[in-house]
Amino acid sequence: MSQATKRKHVVKEVLGEHMVPSDQQQIVRVLRTPGNNLHEVETAQGQRFLVSMPSKYRKNIWIKRGDFVIVDPIEEGEKVKAEISFVLCKDHVRSLQKDGHWPEAFSQVAEKHNNNRNRLSQNSQLSHSRQEKSPALKTILTFLLTPTADSIMRARRRVKRRRRPETAGPTSPLAQRLVLGSSERGHSQGALRIFPPGWG
Repeated sequence: MSQATKRKHVVKEVLGEHMVPSDQQQIVRVLRTPGNNLHEVETAQGQRFLVSMPSKYRKNIWIKRGDFVIVDPIEEGEKVKAEISFVLCKDHVRSLQKDGHWPEAFSQVAEKHNNNRNRLSQNSQLSHSRQEKSPALKTILTFLLTPTADSIMRARRRVKRRRRPETAGPTSPLAQRLVLGSSERGHSQGALRIFPPGWG
């Protein structure tokens, strides 16, 4: 199975299913990501420990601070005490709250998290609408970004200067340096030799 197909199935599984945690499983909140596919989480009771990301989620699903996950306990684990079994998105959180499976300690945190996301999306929409509605801003941006005739002429002059290579024509300084006649070097009158600069 290719990586793209695998990612498609994993994303479909995460977004499609509505998981209800079993008696052994618990809902935890991600606090930070120390690395190496490990995440520090906090339970509803306030316990903190590390959980590991299973290989099917690695490089397919990204978890950030404040997200909620369902974890399976690892009995023999000392530092890493659980493994992530399911990543919860905001629709899953809402359905778990409606069904009464959501921990009370996380109810305020989840509402705050959703409100922050909604506020950010509203702010981005407002800024886009303001940019669309203000003609003065458009005029200023057009004025600042439109090149003037002077700047275009300066750029053309620069390009022309760069395009003029020093060719070895009969009147160029390069030809005068390279072509040294017999009278300058003391050779016979019939001979004409070409020496590179710095010779002799």
